[in-house]
Amino acid sequence: RRKGLLVGIVLFCLIQYLLSQFVWQINVQGNEGADTGKVTALLENSGVRRGVLKKDIDLSGLEKKLLFGLEGLQWVGVSLDGVCLNIQVVEQQVEPPVETITDLIAAKDGLVTDILVLAGEAAVDVGETVQKGQVLISGKMTVQEESEEEGAEPLEKSWDVQPKGKVEALVWYESYAEAPLHKVLKKETGLYSRSFSLRIKEREYFLWGFKKSPYRNYELEKIKRVFAWRNLCPPVELLHYNYREYEVDIQPVSPHEALQQAKNEAYKKVNAQLAPEAVIKKRTVSEYYFYELGTVGCRAMFETLEDIVIPQFSSGSGGNPILDG
Repeated sequence: RRKGLLVGIVLFCLIQYLLSQFVWQINVQGNEGADTGKVTALLENSGVRRGVLKKDIDLSGLEKKLLFGLEGLQWVGVSLDGVCLNIQVVEQQVEPPVETITDLIAAKDGLVTDILVLAGEAAVDVGETVQKGQVLISGKMTVQEESEEEGAEPLEKSWDVQPKGKVEALVWYESYAEAPLHKVLKKETGLYSRSFSLRIKEREYFLWGFKKSPYRNYELEKIKRVFAWRNLCPPVELLHYNYREYEVDIQPVSPHEALQQAKNEAYKKVNAQLAPEAVIKKRTVSEYYFYELGTVGCRAMFETLEDIVIPQFSSGSGGNPILDG
């Protein structure tokens, strides 16, 4: 009696079957270095695109075309999963370039006290002040040879070597820190209050409670609840405010105690900059009192002796060195 329904079911099944014979989605995975656009262009040149019949796709032939048509691929796998054509590629592993050290340079400013050259040539002298990034030991060796012709100037010959050596220098570190002459102590009284409001777009409507805190000293906790259902998120929020009262007690701190606190903080900042092998030769501390501002300050300066050389690599191998300090 319901022939139309039966015909509709048959047509629906037939359409589903016909559509399942085509490729409607192409997935490319594993191509971190290879451009997806190049893969898609090569597929289109091979006649593979969305809407192509699955029986017209030669999987093994397509794998060979992708493998030899794109550079930097080690393996390609092509498979069909329903109406999806999955292409999995494995890229070749590129060996890292060999690092070549051209010079040894200064990692930081300093006053050179000792130079030990094992390979290369010293580019600075003892007692010289050097700057960060300056060449200390060059990666070139130069020798002079006497000419066989009488009266001719000596000939210079040079060649590249990998420099090795050590340059010790005096390095100075400086930091400054302050500490207050009072201490603020907070103690919770146990009193608290709550309020609720409803925010619609940019406007907020208070429902219950105080609009502002009823306490002079307090901490605020704000809780936001959003109304969402599936993918729908209307611009409505329920805001919950918690006000907790605190008692504040201000206690004075002796200048000696505050100064010691500032000194410890200044020392901490300097120690964070020191290299592990640095030898501290001298410490200088300057004290400052700012009673009108309610603070004291401390400036710490450390003089250290350390090896300041770091390698400088040739371009395209190890990159530029990362300088400290």
